[in-house]
Amino acid sequence: VNDNTTWRVTKQVAQTILGKAYLWQEKYADAAAVLNQVRSSGKYALYQGNYENILTYLAEGSPESMLESNRILDMNNAWDEFSFFEVMNHWRMDNLEATSPQFLDYKETGWGFMVPQKSLYDAFVAEEGADGYRLNQTMKTYDQMTELGVKLQKGKSIINEGFFLWKRRFSSAEAPITFWCSYNNYRWMRYAEVLLLAAEANIMAGNQTEADACLNEVRTRARLPYKTATLEAIKLEKRLELCSEYTRYQDIIRWGEAESLMKNQGSTTPLLTNKASSASEPDNVVVEYKQYNTDPSRYGFKPKHYLLPIPATEIRLNPNMEQNEGW
Repeated sequence: VNDNTTWRVTKQVAQTILGKAYLWQEKYADAAAVLNQVRSSGKYALYQGNYENILTYLAEGSPESMLESNRILDMNNAWDEFSFFEVMNHWRMDNLEATSPQFLDYKETGWGFMVPQKSLYDAFVAEEGADGYRLNQTMKTYDQMTELGVKLQKGKSIINEGFFLWKRRFSSAEAPITFWCSYNNYRWMRYAEVLLLAAEANIMAGNQTEADACLNEVRTRARLPYKTATLEAIKLEKRLELCSEYTRYQDIIRWGEAESLMKNQGSTTPLLTNKASSASEPDNVVVEYKQYNTDPSRYGFKPKHYLLPIPATEIRLNPNMEQNEGW
């Protein structure tokens, strides 16, 4: 089909998936070779528009976007464009209130399940500073949101540590019917990930020059100074660049860091609460941590979580199959 809306999987996408598989197998030279082929193909490049738009409809099909879920604007079938991702992702506007006309353009609600943690914000600040370009195009603090015209309603709470994803905001233009009917394509793979995978593969294979080039191509777009590539520097860059894009969980499992980094995950729930209950009271917005689990066996990442359980149905069908340890 020769049209402008149908995207196709390329050889380079397949090569990237292969390179990632090689990294899981610790075949670093093989991973570096195939990922360097993707780089040298010249088919992809980093998006050079405003970074805040990198995941919005404004950057669909950009030179950086390698694999997208293709969606179209069809007003005759708009209700079929249901996207549970938008439902889960967007801010809890039912508990927030817009005080500025500019926010009338942003879709009205969402369940607010995808919110940055303070540890991520702190990592950004440590690397870029509080005024960092990529930081401020990726997320906003609660104070920044109030300056832009959104604040928490009096007496209301949301699960949040005081930070809001900005690069995943979506406007009325992306969902003309209602907030869960967005036609914005979902990005499954972008070229920045290729560069950071290649940086890791090359550093582990002993190719310092190639690793430096890959890492600093991403950092240059983020308006950061040159840095010599190390494995730790690459891990940090990937955490910042690809936050909210479903790569980190698999990465920390692959690096063997999930148990330490997620030791207390799920033990408490952060509530961003406006303790003022009436219009006559001044805003009093605080973060409170509510105990969610007291039994350590019920929270955190455990050794058994490196593998998923084999379904009971499969074990019943094949009595020779052994369940993964811990399940």
